[in-house]
Amino acid sequence: LYMNAAQKEHIEQNFNLIEQKEWRQFFADAPAAIGSLLLSAGINFMVDMDEIPQGCFKRDREVKDIILPDNLKSIGNWAFEDCISLTSITIPNSVTNIGIGAFYDCRSLTSIDIPDSVTSIGKYMFANCRSLKSIVIGDSVTSIGDSTFSYCSSLTNVKIGDNVKSIGTQAFFNCSSLTSIEIPESVTIIGTDAFHNCTSLTSIRMSNCVTSLGYGAFDNLGSDVIINFNGTKEQWVNIYNSKAFTNTYYTVNCLDGAFHKNR
Repeated sequence: LYMNAAQKEHIEQNFNLIEQKEWRQFFADAPAAIGSLLLSAGINFMVDMDEIPQGCFKRDREVKDIILPDNLKSIGNWAFEDCISLTSITIPNSVTNIGIGAFYDCRSLTSIDIPDSVTSIGKYMFANCRSLKSIVIGDSVTSIGDSTFSYCSSLTNVKIGDNVKSIGTQAFFNCSSLTSIEIPESVTIIGTDAFHNCTSLTSIRMSNCVTSLGYGAFDNLGSDVIINFNGTKEQWVNIYNSKAFTNTYYTVNCLDGAFHKNR
């Protein structure tokens, strides 16, 4: 393990903070790279952590994979932002909160499972994760924040948990590889531009529980989109917002018939 003089000095000065589990002070005093150096040296300093502090590994270009400790409860805002080499991370069932932008611009991350213990997904959490192909959202999550998966251009497989009630503004904006989405019956609100510019999206399944479709929610999708709506034509008319489907041509299959928007 190579460490330059400055890195060695940081470790010597802050090791007592690790022993005392003063994580916030440690990461305030030491750069994120020190954390990955300790991990690569076999020093599992995270074993007793219950929180990953804000910006803990921000812009750490070396860390590639992390298994978080089983007693972890919270991942702070921007904790792993711009970790461009991070390919995998295991989030334990003990985690209840994941902060804003926690994995923003982790452009090598390919898949992630959000455990059932997590109740909400914050803004920008996985935005610009360009290699992310698969996401599973646990059944305890009740909301997907604004721009959570925006610009995830490789995303093809999304499983939304059965208790999500709202999908935020630009939540899946410009997910250009996404071909289909199933929106569970729990969802009542689909925000502005939620799926805007998902140019490969041609199959949507949603229920009659949706009460609000935001402006541009399904704007500029793929060609000849099929929407399977679990409700009547009257129910579709009640929630329909023409501004939600600008530049999108579709067929809506309702329980008692179909609607078409042709070119």
